[in-house]
Amino acid sequence: MVNEFLAKYPQYQIAENWHLRKRYNVLRKSSDWQAFRRENLMKKFQSSLTIFDLDD
Repeated sequence: MVNEFLAKYPQYQIAENWHLRKRYNVLRKSSDWQAFRRENLMKKFQSSLTIFDLDD
């Protein structure tokens, strides 16, 4: 999700912080990140759910 955010908001790209953890620590308190996270976190959780059809 951080990479998607950085693609949408390139002004937050920081050359020295190429590690994902370091990027997140820089971004986590920004209002743009908070809004992006609010919009996309539910979608990420829903896409990670796997439903098994056991009626076969």
